[in-house]
Amino acid sequence: MAVVLVLGMIAMTLAVSYALLRAQAETLRSSSNVELRSEARQAAWTGLSAALRRMNQSSNWAGADSTLTGTINTYQSYTALYTTGDAAATADGPDAADWPYRVTITSTGYAVDPNASTTTTTYKIEAVVKLVPRRLQDNPSPWASMQNYVVYQTNTDDVNLQLPFRIEGPVRLQGSLSTFSQTYPSPTGARNRYLSDLNAMRTNGYPDARPFNGPITLPTNSTSSSIRSLFTSNLGVTLINASGAATSGWSAPGTLSTYQLYPGGKTYTVPSLPSSISATTYQADPRLNPAGLFRAGDVTLGNNAVVVGTIISTGKVQISGTGVSIQPVAMRNVDGASAIVQMPAIVASNDVQINSGASASVSGTVVTFSTLSAPTGTQATQFDLNGRLICRTMNLANRSEFNVGSSWWSLIWSFFGDQEFDSNGTRYFPAYCNAWSMQYTPRITIAPATGPATIQQWFTPGTPVYNVLNGDTGLRWSVLRFKELP
Repeated sequence: MAVVLVLGMIAMTLAVSYALLRAQAETLRSSSNVELRSEARQAAWTGLSAALRRMNQSSNWAGADSTLTGTINTYQSYTALYTTGDAAATADGPDAADWPYRVTITSTGYAVDPNASTTTTTYKIEAVVKLVPRRLQDNPSPWASMQNYVVYQTNTDDVNLQLPFRIEGPVRLQGSLSTFSQTYPSPTGARNRYLSDLNAMRTNGYPDARPFNGPITLPTNSTSSSIRSLFTSNLGVTLINASGAATSGWSAPGTLSTYQLYPGGKTYTVPSLPSSISATTYQADPRLNPAGLFRAGDVTLGNNAVVVGTIISTGKVQISGTGVSIQPVAMRNVDGASAIVQMPAIVASNDVQINSGASASVSGTVVTFSTLSAPTGTQATQFDLNGRLICRTMNLANRSEFNVGSSWWSLIWSFFGDQEFDSNGTRYFPAYCNAWSMQYTPRITIAPATGPATIQQWFTPGTPVYNVLNGDTGLRWSVLRFKELP
């Protein structure tokens, strides 16, 4: 019995001792796990700090959608993954347009158990940052001068402009205006009276329907004195003499296939437009085409063709339908500025042509490295450009309702004179012509943009839209939020 009791006591003692040892081992293991988790967390924060620092150093950052790795010591390391966008910026949410300007950084910290090299603890931290644009890409050298005019001609070609049309604001021409209003009205007396009355009407309750309100800067010796007199004496428009010359440092972008918003940013593919568009809307996609750039060869815009973005054509852009609308994307303003950034609405290597009977509304800048043309057609042809035009030349041809021949014009002029002093007569010749289906109110108009202030920005293939500010080591980013993902 004594032996049994002793053996029992020993067994109980061993059991208690084993339990105590096991509990102590669990405590040590738990303490080790907590320490490893803390070390992994520290490694994750170190990785996030390194990732943020690297983003602000253009020469070292591999860009969005890349991975940064680092070793802290023998047992700690990290991996930071850059991903364009933000999962919280949903396609239909208020921050959708911000998606391409955001980068999600997922930093994973690793801690290896020094007593068991096959055991590794991980910890994740996620941060979302947003680009702070501080500088736009450099524009071609003549671009700044072009912004001072609502119409800027880039070559010394003659300009053909026939009534009715209206260009509101300062104009810079390099060529001659000698064909201005030479087909009609006629005879000379009728033409002079028509233009003088347009000037008089604007101060007597009528809208300003003059073809220009000026000033017009041009080489005056290229235009005859009689035509110059139509502007200065009849229309009341100021002419400023300046020599004409072809614009240098300026070329068409050609075929643009890809672009970036910022150095190291995601590379976006420029979608192609079909050769003919009708009853279709093409617009920017924050995830696939945030700048809304579309490339084309020859393209015809038919009824209800809508483009919210920029058409970049290596050929001709024809507007042939009604309800056509083109408006560039409103991009992010530069830090500290309130004006939004816009690319041109149309860039065409060849003509931009408004066909007879077409109707279009365009906002922003239209650039054609050839001619803005409205071939002979009806006065119903409508083209409203709210922005500016940069072109090699212009050809606004005759409107068929006005182009009735000298005999008819002489008859109309005679009838106007017969009724002019009648108490019930029409005082102004343009208003009188309305009764002959010649509407003096212009439907082809170019006027400065209205609404919020904008910065009109050119683009150079291969150069990001936004760039590093001179003196900065890299891009600047603001941290929107971060969270730990254990």
